[in-house]
Amino acid sequence: MTMPTTNRRSHRDLASGGVPSFSFWLFIEALQDANNGEGMSPAALADEMGASIDAVARWMAGIAVPKPGYLKQAARILKKNEEDFYE
Repeated sequence: MTMPTTNRRSHRDLASGGVPSFSFWLFIEALQDANNGEGMSPAALADEMGASIDAVARWMAGIAVPKPGYLKQAARILKKNEEDFYE
């Protein structure tokens, strides 16, 4: 399975006017941390968000990006800011 590539930008690039882009890696890392550290299973996350388990599995695998509404809910549930998923 191939993982998605991201357009990694340094803080210097952002300071010079670059636009932050969604990072699968940061989002997946937050999902995995919740799964491993807090014991929140993908099924529990899906249930709390009103999303399907398949959707959460695709997000965790880096196959799909959550829609903005789900991203906002995920940030709330994971105790993150939406900006934490952008580089």
